[in-house]
Amino acid sequence: SDSCVYKTVDGYCLKVVEYSRREKLKREYEILKNLHHPNIVKCFEFICTTGYAAILRETLSPVLGDETAYIQALDYCHSQGILHGDIRLNNLGSDADGRSKLFDFGNAAVIQSQPEGQKEIEILKNIMRSPIAQERKATSHGDVLC
Repeated sequence: SDSCVYKTVDGYCLKVVEYSRREKLKREYEILKNLHHPNIVKCFEFICTTGYAAILRETLSPVLGDETAYIQALDYCHSQGILHGDIRLNNLGSDADGRSKLFDFGNAAVIQSQPEGQKEIEILKNIMRSPIAQERKATSHGDVLC
């Protein structure tokens, strides 16, 4: 709610925030540039100018992918000491090749204990089994970019 995401003419996305929110976005960028997993959004650059800050990242669609792939992405994050911090449907999608992708690490935090990570995985499982997620899997065609 504090950012806007735009598709660029060359097929990337820009997540843009007001200049006053640049530190939070830079923190997200720093986390993402160190996470290398096929089911985590790829982040390419942090941009900061007068008036705004942005992250250049890959384009994703809201098509829900495979629950196991999202769990693997979270397990990887936890193994790197990172808690995603905002597991919800709006932060799950797919790339152009249909790979499940976890994104929006704006609320990520250093993991304090293994139970925190396990709780996050349980939240994901509950979300993926919800009627809303099942409907989104059945009806989403990837037309809307995020």
